Amino acid sequence: MATSGPLAKPTPWWRGYTEAFLDLVYTRKCEGCEVFLPAQRQDEARWLCDSCLNTVQRIEPPFCEVCGEAYDGAISGTFRCGNCTGLKLHFDFAVAACQAEGVVRELIHKFKYNRRLHLRGVLGCLLGRTMEDTRLAALNPAEWALVPVPLHHARQRERDYNQSMELCRELSRISSIPVMDALRRTRSTTAQASLSRHQRIENLRGAFQVRSSLVQRGTLKDRALLLVDDVLTTGSTTSECARVLRREAGVQKVGTMHLRKAHPPRGKRHLSGRTYSGVEFIPNGNAPAPRKAIPSIPHHGNNRQGESCRMVSIAVNNRANTGRGCKRQCQIKRMN
Repeated sequence: MATSGPLAKPTPWWRGYTEAFLDLVYTRKCEGCEVFLPAQRQDEARWLCDSCLNTVQRIEPPFCEVCGEAYDGAISGTFRCGNCTGLKLHFDFAVAACQAEGVVRELIHKFKYNRRLHLRGVLGCLLGRTMEDTRLAALNPAEWALVPVPLHHARQRERDYNQSMELCRELSRISSIPVMDALRRTRSTTAQASLSRHQRIENLRGAFQVRSSLVQRGTLKDRALLLVDDVLTTGSTTSECARVLRREAGVQKVGTMHLRKAHPPRGKRHLSGRTYSGVEFIPNGNAPAPRKAIPSIPHHGNNRQGESCRMVSIAVNNRANTGRGCKRQCQIKRMN
């Protein structure tokens, strides 16, 4: 079976045949712009035209080794971004399929709030691309399990389904990693979108619990799990889920998988005194190779395009970052 654990229902064997038959009878339309699609397209191209597919901004290296935030330029080696440095996150790593912009954002919104359940197909295909990440490509499906981030029962009644569970089922069909519905939501929480990082952490404290049947049987002890959710912003939700899984069930390793990586709330993205350790950064790629390493460089803001310097360490300054992004009040040493 592709799924296991409480409430984790397997994908029906007849589903693939049904979809193939419907493709022959009814011509598909692009879910982004509603143009007609030719038959026999594969993967996410079954749901999106070429123009819409070109707007999908996949997350590719270089990116933060913890939260998966992508950065422009050439960065050698692994690094932690200013959003993660110095923070205690309870998951080991996070991978995301796409950037916050483009057609993916609209598809997720329709999937979550407009009851467009059929969109789980295209979103599952996009999420499946994360399996190409080097941290996931070598996984043994028998050693891992997919765990959806749970919804409170009141919100699930409102939406009719948990979008994370549907994504888990699609990903399980692609990767053969089993699904385990290991967590339950014990209380309803305030919507996270308008909250700061600290407020998000406090909002979620005590909101999740491992299912007692799994704890009593020791099913999760020393297991490796992949938490699945639609959007990663600050990582507060999945971090709290990972903390509970480690503390209550003895889970050994926790990774997280997401469709979309959204930017943290404006003004909260960089924290005072944080450092990007071991980073070599060439935003426009035109700077010559350095002859020696540079110590920490005072830097402010998150807009680095147009710089022609190589940074080995970026010390983030928390001076006024108001209005529309960085005001470029930076002092950057350049190589001669």
